Amino acid sequence: MSFDIDGKCFNNIDMVLKNINLYINIPDWIEERNVYNINTKEQIATIKPKKFGGLSYAIYEIDNEYAKIKTVNFGECLVKITEATIISNVPFYESGWY
Repeated sequence: MSFDIDGKCFNNIDMVLKNINLYINIPDWIEERNVYNINTKEQIATIKPKKFGGLSYAIYEIDNEYAKIKTVNFGECLVKITEATIISNVPFYESGWY
């Protein structure tokens, strides 16, 4: 899934980025992170970034404070976007799904 980003940067200069792939990067210092059901937003499992040296997932959709991702064990699910999770245009970690 790709995204279009439209906004302002540096001294109010317009910026438009088209067809950008986004990734959520969950750092290796996080022991566990909950994942949630897409429809109900109820917790269904946990992923373990520390065990894998950090995890990166392609973002398929952003729903308020959640990113829709796909995991090997739990399929499509949601993970919360927090200050600790960096969203980028490249995956930071080798493990995850992208």
